[in-house]
Amino acid sequence: MNQKGFSSFVVLIIALAAVIIGCIAYVQFVYLPKMAGQSDIVLQSTPSSTALSPAQSTTTTIVQTTTKPVSTSAVPSITTCDNYKCLITAASQCQPISVTVSYSNMPFPGDSDASESGQIIYKIQKSSGTDNCTLISSSPVTVVSMSQKGRAAALAQGMTDAQITAQLQTINNSLKSEVATQSKSICIGNASSISSYLTDMENKDLNAEVQAGLTGATATYTTSSGQKLVCTFTLPAGQLPNTSTTITNAECIAQNGKPTEIAEDTGTACFKDQTDLGTVTDGIKVNSKYPQCCVSK
Repeated sequence: MNQKGFSSFVVLIIALAAVIIGCIAYVQFVYLPKMAGQSDIVLQSTPSSTALSPAQSTTTTIVQTTTKPVSTSAVPSITTCDNYKCLITAASQCQPISVTVSYSNMPFPGDSDASESGQIIYKIQKSSGTDNCTLISSSPVTVVSMSQKGRAAALAQGMTDAQITAQLQTINNSLKSEVATQSKSICIGNASSISSYLTDMENKDLNAEVQAGLTGATATYTTSSGQKLVCTFTLPAGQLPNTSTTITNAECIAQNGKPTEIAEDTGTACFKDQTDLGTVTDGIKVNSKYPQCCVSK
């Protein structure tokens, strides 16, 4: 990976919120599910009994899969789980359960010289309504590392070892942020559609097109059994804008801030782990509101 490529990789992770959201959503919705059958993935589980109310989801492009759905005939209650098959079995009855997936040295999407390790937590919860089963996933831990080959290439392009280490640290610090660790994907369906989706995931025959914006993302799957499953990627709660202070765009950037538009649906701009330096009075208005200057703490 040369210096230009490595710098672009850093920008991909930490520059614009939409890009961060899109990257995380792609990894959760597409990349990690496809890699779910790897031998170095370990699952641990604990029972879960929390119920959810159905959430609103927007639809996006439907993608077809080709694997066979899991049987939803009566099965014994799952109390412990160490593989995707028992997770699928629990889903086939919408049995509340929490499963932690640990993965390591997974090639980072779009960059062969970087790899990713971390955890994904899957939770199956019962909910009310016609679609009475919910699958929630989150990524509380994500760490990016660089191969020796990639490091050697960057050194050959003029970067120092300290610069490479510092940029990797910047990336991993961003992956510890609230937007990365507390964002969730929520799939609302029924036991049949969710178990079929997980079966497709296990067989690494799952594809999706993800639409991302500043407030989240959505993906719509058509399972191998022909059922639709909509998953919504949600961001952690933000904070109300600091409108009592004003700042210029140049002043915001000089303090490592980023002008961030106020979301129309939530009325928030900065995340709770950011500092809101005030309203950017010479910024571009969106929905008749100036952006806020958000700085990572």
